[in-house]
Amino acid sequence: EDRLAMLSPGGGLDAFTAPYATGWWAARHEPNVLLLHYADAVKDVHGLVRGLANFMGVTLSDIEYQKVVHRCSIDHMRKVSHEFLYKQPLNRANPNFPAVADKAMVNKGGVGTSKAVLTDDQRARWIAVEEKIYADAPPELLPWVRSGGPRD
Repeated sequence: EDRLAMLSPGGGLDAFTAPYATGWWAARHEPNVLLLHYADAVKDVHGLVRGLANFMGVTLSDIEYQKVVHRCSIDHMRKVSHEFLYKQPLNRANPNFPAVADKAMVNKGGVGTSKAVLTDDQRARWIAVEEKIYADAPPELLPWVRSGGPRD
């Protein structure tokens, strides 16, 4: 229930939902912006690493490429999960509220895992919140926020 409240309008993390996604969506075609989605990374980490290197104008050796792909793996993320424990100093409502709980950022390494943390009722309420907060956004944004995919 706390997660849902924090992400809903007026919650401590609401700035990271519609305002955040809408702002970056508007900038997605700028030459210095590469909009990424976790679901796309899970589906094709190799493509993500190649695309990111290309965007940055970096040529990776085979060894460097494999190292980056490895560091994107769920196994590596679990080994360094402590590095994801950070607070939200700019959260005026509660600056000591942890951005994530220990091990929460490194969960199953997949997408669509809300069933593990939200009840059916909470998921239905979140869908209603999403539809409300993205009501004035471009119509292609909410499907992208939910599932990734094309950015055009």
